[in-house]
Amino acid sequence: MALQLLDIILALLIGLSTGIVLQRGRICAITAFRNLLVIRNSGLSSNLIITILVELLGYQIIEILPGSSSTPIQID
Repeated sequence: MALQLLDIILALLIGLSTGIVLQRGRICAITAFRNLLVIRNSGLSSNLIITILVELLGYQIIEILPGSSSTPIQID
């Protein structure tokens, strides 16, 4: 139970930190892809992709840490 709680807390921290970075960086996914397709400007798209890759890397590092469970959380 304690490991599941730790996983939930870590997932919330990763999600909140990513949301804050996207919000403070004024990165909008719809605008990024619109700019990429319509005016061929890849600035926002590359920022969005880098943010997602950093989030995935952080999640994988947390999964490697001892005490982290990689099984899905069961909600009863």
